[in-house]
Amino acid sequence: AKFQQFSVEKLETKKESGGGLYGSTWTPLMVAAWEKRLNALEAEIAKSKNIDQKDEDGNTALLLASSRGFSEGVEKLLRAGANFKGANKRTWTSLMMAAREGHDETISVLLRFGASPKSLDKQKNSPLHHAVLKGKSQAALLLIKGGADKDAMNAEGKTPLSIAVTEKLSEVATTLMNAGANYRQADAEGNDVMFLAARNGDAILVGQFLRSGRSTEMVNKRG
Repeated sequence: AKFQQFSVEKLETKKESGGGLYGSTWTPLMVAAWEKRLNALEAEIAKSKNIDQKDEDGNTALLLASSRGFSEGVEKLLRAGANFKGANKRTWTSLMMAAREGHDETISVLLRFGASPKSLDKQKNSPLHHAVLKGKSQAALLLIKGGADKDAMNAEGKTPLSIAVTEKLSEVATTLMNAGANYRQADAEGNDVMFLAARNGDAILVGQFLRSGRSTEMVNKRG
């Protein structure tokens, strides 16, 4: 299955849909987080009885602020006790939301407050998997420096590097390689990244693998 497409785009649609400016279950705190209004956010935090209240999609103010790259708001919410381990109905955490959108400062704030770069969604995708799929090289690097597993496999047997190569995201693949991702590791189908790059006709990555000492013998599921 493909990664589920959700982030700012879906919330923009919700925001502009009929029946009210936002989702019917959005609180003033959520609106302030989404609109990146710091003063309003602080006021709502002060009177909030449940800072982790969820909307119909399972999103909290922290999840919304993270998806928007509202780093100041994220820090305020965290200092007020917002749960960075919380996830929405797609089982995506705040760190995953920030990673998908490439919000580097927000990622740094979440990591500093203890958010785990090894957390997994229901498809066993880590924040690093999410950042890679969306082509966010700097976000990927921040997560690796924060302790993300460079070679973790998701439920489909895909590593961040194999995703980058398959999706022809050369810049992200290079970032992962330079950070020490294992280019010899095969995916669940037995295809190594050299085979995937060659199949895609990606001469740049093939050349990089060779310069890294990769054997010219490619491995795929047929051996």
